[in-house]
Amino acid sequence: MLLWYDPTESRVGSRLPTNIVSVGVSLPRLEAETGADLLISPLTGPPLVELNRPGIEILKVHCQAGVLVQRKSGMDFVSSIGRLAGIQWRMQQWGLSWLLVTGNIGSGKNGLAYIDGRRSHVSYQGLIGALDYWQLRGGGVSILRSDGLSGKWFQLMCERVERVHEEPEIEIEMLKQVLVKKRGSAKENAATQTLSTFPGIGSGTARNIAVEYGSLAEGLVFLSGGEKMKGVGAITKEKAKEWLGLDKNERLEIENGEN
Repeated sequence: MLLWYDPTESRVGSRLPTNIVSVGVSLPRLEAETGADLLISPLTGPPLVELNRPGIEILKVHCQAGVLVQRKSGMDFVSSIGRLAGIQWRMQQWGLSWLLVTGNIGSGKNGLAYIDGRRSHVSYQGLIGALDYWQLRGGGVSILRSDGLSGKWFQLMCERVERVHEEPEIEIEMLKQVLVKKRGSAKENAATQTLSTFPGIGSGTARNIAVEYGSLAEGLVFLSGGEKMKGVGAITKEKAKEWLGLDKNERLEIENGEN
């Protein structure tokens, strides 16, 4: 298993966990070439040191076998929403694109998204829509409440990529989760992708929530509220609210309009 990161991700003030930097390899121009901040590859070779002409060909091999990750934190995610489609298009020329978003994301009564307690200039529906469309275009999305959870996420993702490489017929759906062939609408499939990344929510439960509520936004409202659903207990909801950064009695609200 190999991990490369763009050197800008390890600069002073970067939130990339030190344990990731310690096991990874800095690869200048990784983001410039692929649009990704990190590359996780299950291959142990060929070696990749620099992105010269031979290096580009080696990069292609690792990208096709692994996962490219774009990290967005807090308000940086909000300011990048308009560029996400272009970023993903570049990443998909190389391999599977994964978007990792960290931050306490919530919705205010004014319909605007709040990130880490700060009001943003975009609607909550628009923010959720950006995550939906990333998935509808064939990418993966993970949402973490804080950067402190990134280390564990990378560990689990590395393990998953390695399993896919070793037993693709068993694990490929767990990794890609591009659920076009599964039941439900495209919006439900996109919601399943993100909900299945929540602690205590497996792919089956995530799919049931998505089918019942029809979108990621409404699924999140359900998880933050008091409604009951078979297979989703109070403990699961508590974990989901903690993951979303909500207080015990706090609940998400979606303004009118489609999401």
